[in-house]
Amino acid sequence: MKIGIIVAMAYEAKILEDEIGQLLGEIPFTVRVSSPGLKYAKKAAEQLLSEGHGFFISWGVSGGLNPSLKPGRLLISQQVTTVSDQALEFTGNLGKRISNELKPLNPVLGRITSTEKPVVSPVEKSKLRNASNADAVDMESIAIAKIAKKNNCDFLSIRSIVDSANFEIPSSALAGMDSQGNQAMFTVLKQLAYRPRELKSLVELSFHFRKALKTLSSSAKLLIK
Repeated sequence: MKIGIIVAMAYEAKILEDEIGQLLGEIPFTVRVSSPGLKYAKKAAEQLLSEGHGFFISWGVSGGLNPSLKPGRLLISQQVTTVSDQALEFTGNLGKRISNELKPLNPVLGRITSTEKPVVSPVEKSKLRNASNADAVDMESIAIAKIAKKNNCDFLSIRSIVDSANFEIPSSALAGMDSQGNQAMFTVLKQLAYRPRELKSLVELSFHFRKALKTLSSSAKLLIK
């Protein structure tokens, strides 16, 4: 079996690509950068399926919906949902093996949901948690999980929390994001000039993001041998 790991952004992929080896020391894997968003994740999953991959991992950072999840906390999910769809659940042994390998990081085994657009404010996050009963949110996992379920493949989401449930993402940060998920610093600074009060939260978000990436790096080192 080959594992297909789908990530939205190149710097999330680099964390995996910097490690040398196979997953769990024995399983070959492919890392595919999709760009952020459900349609891009779906396309990446379909491509990996056509190339013979039979297990899918949704990998990267996410937003917290469960108030107990702080920046840098690892979430592992075999349950994926949206507000309108029935939850998809996966119970394969390989997913459990991968989860067990990450136990030194004290991960939360929870549920993740996916949305079309970023969930920015604490109010939005609270509403989404109440509607989905999810612990975290991203913009890719449900699309990948649907491809997996439709084709009798297994699935796992491995996500590190960036913004907690009570943190509001500054609009200047989102304004500086291009279609590949890269940060355009000039655009950020331009937006920040109009919203100087966002500087504090922008600095906090940067710090939280580094914590989340550090957790992903630790996860990669445990999984790839």
